[in-house]
Amino acid sequence: MLVKWYATELHACGYVRAEMWAREANQLPNFRIDVKQNISKSDFLKTNIMVFQRAFDPSVLESMKLAKRNGIKVVYEIDDDMLNMPEGFKKPYDFYRQPKIRQTIVDFMGESDAITCSTYELAKRLAIITPKKPIFVIENALDVHSWDKAYSDKQIIKKDHITIGWMASGSHVIDIPIVSDVLEILMEDYKNLSIHFIGWVGFKDAGLAKYENRIIVEDWVPIEYLPHAMSNFDINLCPLQDNIFNRCKSNIKYLQGSALGIPSVCSNLPPYDGIVNGKDGFIADDSASWLACLKELLDNTEARIGIGAIARAKLLEKYDVRNNYIQWVNTFERIMKG
Repeated sequence: MLVKWYATELHACGYVRAEMWAREANQLPNFRIDVKQNISKSDFLKTNIMVFQRAFDPSVLESMKLAKRNGIKVVYEIDDDMLNMPEGFKKPYDFYRQPKIRQTIVDFMGESDAITCSTYELAKRLAIITPKKPIFVIENALDVHSWDKAYSDKQIIKKDHITIGWMASGSHVIDIPIVSDVLEILMEDYKNLSIHFIGWVGFKDAGLAKYENRIIVEDWVPIEYLPHAMSNFDINLCPLQDNIFNRCKSNIKYLQGSALGIPSVCSNLPPYDGIVNGKDGFIADDSASWLACLKELLDNTEARIGIGAIARAKLLEKYDVRNNYIQWVNTFERIMKG
């Protein structure tokens, strides 16, 4: 089977949803996923399936229609609810609210033979738009072997301070109020505490400027560097405001922390429903519970280590791409059979 997968980019979603899986699946005999960004004329020859990831361009939609006319099965892959972008995430919100863009995304789903997505909550939203369309949920996994060196190095790091880390794109600026006051309290009470922000200028947005000398701010890093960048985290933050967009997100940030044996504190929303509170992570509902969960991890070294270890074991068992890539293979086989 030959699958052509068109990714909008290869450094974030394109890597997590396509490139990482293709590397594993392509080790199978008689099966290949070619991940690329541009559509070539030769792609229409001897290709069984074309996957259009997060596509919104009308010209690409025409390529999907051409593929269908040539007997190629076409799939629309989406891992965020782009039709419910939160208003606070201004630039993407302004883009995806355009009627032409929204209609093109709906048309992609309508033209497709099947839709794939990353969460069951997102699948429910998509089913409202295309109630008769087959929707397959392939949950995100992690290429754990790419994190093993950073995990190993982390085990021998000795330090007399603790670092709370938050790796977040610009979409999480709206989530800052969930933890900003709590972080300020903790920075005041724990003189051995540092905060490491990756992806956005956190201390200014979070009102933590007076603690600047104990805060690391790092720009968005390439995916291959991320394990090393996160390796100084002792506690991993995963806050989410309660909105449709965030409810449809995956647990990828929890998985990334788990790969390094780092315990996570997460908002009580569907992406983190699989966490057993207090065992393989913490779930927080409000400022009081965020503060309590973080204090528990700051005060108890054994809890940090133990919860992080259980989270990593869970990751290896349930979310390692080396074990899970077959889900994509099976899904493509089902789509081929109609």
